[in-house]
Amino acid sequence: MITPEEIEVKIEFETNVFDLKSLLITRNIDVNRYESIGAGFYHQYEDCYDASIICIDRVKFLKREPYIIKIILEDFTNEEYTLFREKFETVMAPNNRRYYDLNIDTVILQSEINKLINT
Repeated sequence: MITPEEIEVKIEFETNVFDLKSLLITRNIDVNRYESIGAGFYHQYEDCYDASIICIDRVKFLKREPYIIKIILEDFTNEEYTLFREKFETVMAPNNRRYYDLNIDTVILQSEINKLINT
């Protein structure tokens, strides 16, 4: 497992900014296929947070299939949450609205990305 310090250093060197794309890069998720367009953060208890990145799956988009997916980050750390909470604005939107087909069509775990690539 990557330590928070390794993530911070890797992000600084690879992207020079701490953003949604950097969360995908540090976890070796293909950013050419998955374009980050949003995020979700959920406070479980005390200092425990869950995170997910909402992405456009460009392969599914080109096939004209439902293309908005949510990737749940299984190794999201409290240190990452601390870095993010001051940099993002919270925007709430109703689910199941068919404006421009922006509903999330697929929810997958970060560890399931390789399985999805073969579909």
